[in-house]
Amino acid sequence: MQTKPSILFQWLCATAILTGCGSTPNREVRFHEESGLTWASMDEPVVLARSTPQYTVAARDYIYIGPVETNSLGELVHHLWLGIGSTVDRELRGERAPDSSTLVLVVDGTPIAFPLHAWEAEFEASPYEAQVPITGARGVRVSLDQIQWIAQADSVEVQVVSESGSTARYELWEGSWLSWVDFPAERIERELDARTETAAVSP
Repeated sequence: MQTKPSILFQWLCATAILTGCGSTPNREVRFHEESGLTWASMDEPVVLARSTPQYTVAARDYIYIGPVETNSLGELVHHLWLGIGSTVDRELRGERAPDSSTLVLVVDGTPIAFPLHAWEAEFEASPYEAQVPITGARGVRVSLDQIQWIAQADSVEVQVVSESGSTARYELWEGSWLSWVDFPAERIERELDARTETAAVSP
């Protein structure tokens, strides 16, 4: 017979789908056993694209972007995860995938630059799924206020700057920035605590 602690541990190690009411998007909360880190994300990322007609008419580069919250012993940190992918196999063509060093978001006409870094290796899985091959996973550190600012903006333009200084501009392809308005850390924490308490008292 399993003990209550082992049942609770298995639940924490599994992906928990946190579903809100009405049209509120799902959230995923995962527990990383080795680091003791809990991280939360939205169910679906915002998808951006830019055409690359020099290859084929339908060829596109994509960016999958979504907010992530990490919790280490109650210390909450917020990030944006970027999955950079393409329908073009540049390696097959003998080319290198475009590099990316800076994310520039123009929010309601105000540009803000975020230095990109490799997504932390301690995360065994990507927080979001992509429909095209991902050639690079990047992250940026942001505040919850910045996430909400982006979510409530009338316009958001996305640019990625390479190390050489060239700029690639992406257009919204799927999803909505407005969905990020339903990503408050406090609500995720309340839902996770409620599920923990329920699992702890279950026979």
